[in-house]
Amino acid sequence: MSPDAWLCLTVEPAADLLEPLAARLGARLGGVEIRGGCILAYLAEGPELAAQEARLLAEIQQLAATAPDLPPPLVRRTRVAAEDWGRNWQAFFKASRVSPRLVVKPSWEAFPAAPGDVILELDPGMAFGTGLHATTRLLLEALDEALAPGQPLPARALDLGTGTGILAMAAAGLGVPAVVALDNDPLAVEIAAANVAANSLASRVRVSGEDLADSTGPFDLILANITQDVLLELSVPLAARLAPGGRLLLSGLLAGGQEERVSACYQGLGLTETGRRFREEWAALTLRR
Repeated sequence: MSPDAWLCLTVEPAADLLEPLAARLGARLGGVEIRGGCILAYLAEGPELAAQEARLLAEIQQLAATAPDLPPPLVRRTRVAAEDWGRNWQAFFKASRVSPRLVVKPSWEAFPAAPGDVILELDPGMAFGTGLHATTRLLLEALDEALAPGQPLPARALDLGTGTGILAMAAAGLGVPAVVALDNDPLAVEIAAANVAANSLASRVRVSGEDLADSTGPFDLILANITQDVLLELSVPLAARLAPGGRLLLSGLLAGGQEERVSACYQGLGLTETGRRFREEWAALTLRR
């Protein structure tokens, strides 16, 4: 069920913080709007709203703490009707080729498919994972390469923090027969499940709100587009669930340090880094057992 209204957080940071803060909030939400020196972040009204808002405010405070000489960002809260939110996102979200074979498009727009294209249709709902954010595109590009024609397909894949389900659907669309898509946000689970069903992938993708601890491995492919802190916190259980020869694709890392720390952590658990990608200020890693 779509929410009747949205909370819009309008964040006005110092100019030097605008891009890095937009990138961090965009990585958490899958997308934000920048307008007139402000960042607009939308959250669906519902039982999870307070927790989601608290996480975003903590993200803002953490980044502001790295620049104590600058004035702290100002945050304003406004309520946005669902129909106004929908018009904003229909103007923003357009069909886009996100890798050689993967195309992401909203349900309201047509796209002329080329031979070999995998078309993923979704409406972002509250999860905002359109595939257009740099962190998501990095993983979609890495996934397309990892599952290139002629390569052996993974038997099982895990998408941790699935959001709209975009990565899980991409893996299934590229041929993985069984994908587990996990998210601890109940509304994200609802949106992802609806997108999976709309793309006729329910026989391949199981969407769940269960904890990683309750998800039994091994997996031949693990995808995770989340923050550095979570990737470090979950490094032991994630590495433990990766099958011998399996690939671990990680994104959500700010380039210039975070990718080094995360790579070192996972290599310390017996994995080997086999690839590194950059887009804008973000980095993604491919590791293998």
